[in-house]
Amino acid sequence: MFPTERAYHYSVRFFIRWSGLRHLRDMGKLEVEAFLSILANERRASASTHRQALNAILFLYREVLDVQLPWIGRPTKPKRIPEVPTREPADCRPMRSAEGRSIMDQTPSPDSSNGR
Repeated sequence: MFPTERAYHYSVRFFIRWSGLRHLRDMGKLEVEAFLSILANERRASASTHRQALNAILFLYREVLDVQLPWIGRPTKPKRIPEVPTREPADCRPMRSAEGRSIMDQTPSPDSSNGR
């Protein structure tokens, strides 16, 4: 069994058990939405798991039972705003060495050429 088949099998089986073993033709959009709501809220499933469960149930209804469910909203991934470092460092003071001297004082300048 392929990984997608295994995931679909698990999702459909969980949906049927969650419904109290009711026949799938007796259930519709409301039951599917309630199941997906439980996945998201109580089980804290990720958006991809939620989408995969929805796709498994829609596949079951469309391909196996030949029933078209009305449109069901799909979860969206949260938008992640990238963290961009600023040009200014967080602490503008020069770093100090253990002796208390500035680290900038310890680095040789490009003008000094090994004592020549």
